Amino acid sequence: MAPLIIRIRSKLGTERVEATEETTFAQLIQKITSKSKFHTYSFSKDPGNTSPLKDDQVTLRQLNFKNGEMIYLHGTENPTEEKKEKNQIEESGYGAVVEDEVDVQLGKADGWLQQKYNPKYCNHGPNGKCMQCMPIAPWAILEYEPFKSQGVKFIPFTAYVRKMQQNSAYANKSTARVISPESYKQKECDRHPPWPEGICTQCQPAPIRVQGQPYRHIDQILFQSPTLVDQSTGEQRVGFLYGKYVVHPNIPLGITAVVLGIYEPPQRSNRGESVLQEDPEEGKVDEMAAELGWRKIGFIWTDLLTENGKIQERAVQMTPSEIIRSTKMQNKHLSPCKFSTANFMGSKFVSVVVRGEERERAKLKGAGNKEGGVELGGYQTSDQCMSLVADSIIRESKQNNMVRVKKSKTKFVPEVSYSGKNEYNIDVIQMANPYVPTEFFIIPMTCSTPKEGEAVERLFLTTDFPIENRGENINSNTVSAHLRKRTSPKESFSDFHLLVHLTRILPRDELNTVIRAIKGDQQVEERAKMIRDELISRGNDNGNAQSAAPTNKASTAGNPKERDLMTMMMSLGIDENSARESLFATNYTTVEAALEYYYSR
Repeated sequence: MAPLIIRIRSKLGTERVEATEETTFAQLIQKITSKSKFHTYSFSKDPGNTSPLKDDQVTLRQLNFKNGEMIYLHGTENPTEEKKEKNQIEESGYGAVVEDEVDVQLGKADGWLQQKYNPKYCNHGPNGKCMQCMPIAPWAILEYEPFKSQGVKFIPFTAYVRKMQQNSAYANKSTARVISPESYKQKECDRHPPWPEGICTQCQPAPIRVQGQPYRHIDQILFQSPTLVDQSTGEQRVGFLYGKYVVHPNIPLGITAVVLGIYEPPQRSNRGESVLQEDPEEGKVDEMAAELGWRKIGFIWTDLLTENGKIQERAVQMTPSEIIRSTKMQNKHLSPCKFSTANFMGSKFVSVVVRGEERERAKLKGAGNKEGGVELGGYQTSDQCMSLVADSIIRESKQNNMVRVKKSKTKFVPEVSYSGKNEYNIDVIQMANPYVPTEFFIIPMTCSTPKEGEAVERLFLTTDFPIENRGENINSNTVSAHLRKRTSPKESFSDFHLLVHLTRILPRDELNTVIRAIKGDQQVEERAKMIRDELISRGNDNGNAQSAAPTNKASTAGNPKERDLMTMMMSLGIDENSARESLFATNYTTVEAALEYYYSR
C-alpha cells in the first residue's frame, strides 16, 4: 500500500498526518482530532467549507485522495481550555515565569502617549484625531518632545517587546515570545572529536556581530536621599544597593530603580581601590531586605581620582574591568520575562559609580571641576555583553575604552566584528583583532534624588548609626547608646545600618518583630519594646553606655601607616574630618605635608 501524506490546514496552522490509500476517512479523523485542541470540527476540501466531508467508512482511495492532499479543518476551541491558557503563564512548553511586580503592572498599562487636541495645529473638531494629536506608540517616543530635546537614546524594554510583537506574524501578538538571549556556546556534537581536534557546521557558533542596544531595562536610578552616599572615609568604597523597582512616572512603560539603602560588605580599601572580600552575612542582609519588601537592585563604587588634593574628572564612563564586573553581577540577577523563549531577558541590576564631575557640566553649574565636584553615574551593560561574558568570549583589557576578545586553545571562539568608521570616516565592518570598543556595551541612565514634593518611600527616620564594615568597633554599647536617644521602638530601630547590625545578633523571629515595628505594626509594639530594653541593658551591663561611643574611624580604618598619621594629626588638636581631608589631599605622605595643607586652606 502506497503511503500518503495528508495536509490539514486550520486557523492554528498546517499539520501533516501519515496514512495509506486503504485508511478510512473515519480513521483519518481520529488521528487528526487526537492531537487537535478544537472542541467541535468539520472537514472540507475547500477553505469556505461549502462541501463538508462526511465521517464514514469510505477509504481515501475512494475519495480520490492523492499524496500531499490538502483538507481544511473548521472548528471552535474548547472555551474552558481557552480561558485556562489565558490565565496561565505557561506556554508552548517554556514553563511558568514568575514576573517581577513592576512587570505585572506594566503588562496592564496601555503605554501609548496621549496628545491633546490643539486648535492651532489640528484642522478638525475636538472629537477628531489627526497626525498632530494621535497617540504616540511607546516605541516611537524618542522622536517626540520632551524626549527628543532631552537627548534620550533608549526606549524602555517593555516598549521594545511590544514593538517586536506588533511586527510579528503571531496570531496572538500580546503573548508571543518574540525575544531570546544570545548564546555563543559551541553545540554538542558526536560527529567528531571535541575542539580543537574537530568542528563542523552543525556545532560551530555563528560569527558574532557586536551591535548597540536600542532599549534599556532601567530608565532612571532614584536615590531616596542624597545622604545615602557617604564619601567621608577618604578611601575608595563599594556597596550593594537595596530598594525597589517602580513604574517610571514620566516615561511610558519605563522603570525606575529606587535606592532605599546601601550595604557596605567586607572590603579591603585604600585611596586607590576597594576589593570585595568574602561576606558570610550577605544572605542575612538579603533576607532582612526581603522582610522590608526590598531587594538587591544594584552595585555602587567610588572612583574619586585626585590630583594635588582635588577630585579630577573621570576619563571614561566605565573601564573595561568595571564592565566585566558589572556584567557578571547582572548575570547573577537575571530578569524574568514571559516574552522570552528562555524565560528571562537581560537584567534590572544597575551599577553606579561615584566619580569626579564632568568638567563641562561643572562649568555650566558655575563651579569648575577644580573645586572637586562629585556626581553619580548610572549604568547597565547590554544584553549582548551579558551573553559574551557568560560564554567567555570577552574579557577586560588595559585600554580604557576597549574590551578584549579571549583567545583559547581548548574552546572555539567565533569571529567577532563590529561597525566602525575607517580612516575616511565611512562606516565599515571591522574585525575585532582583538579589541572591541566599550561604547557598544554601556547603557547609561540618569541618577537623581526626589524633586521637591515628589513622593518616595521613607521607611527609616535616622542615618546616624555607624556604617558597617568600616573598621569601627560596633558593639553592645554602640547599640545601647543609639537606642537610648529615642523612646518609641519605631523611632529607636528606624535606621538601616542598625538593622544590618541586628541581623548578626538577633534571632530571625526577633528581627522580624523589629521590622514589623518599623513598618508601624501596633500588634508587635510591646514585644519590640522588650527587645529594645534588652539591647539597652546589654550595653549597660558592659559599662556606661553614654560614654561608649564608637571607636574613632581613624583608629582602625586603612593601613597601619594611615592610622598612625591620623592619630598624630588628631593629637595636635585637629579634628577628625580636617585631619582626614589634609592627609587625603597630600596622599598620606607625612604629617608635615598634611599640616602645611591644613594651615594653607
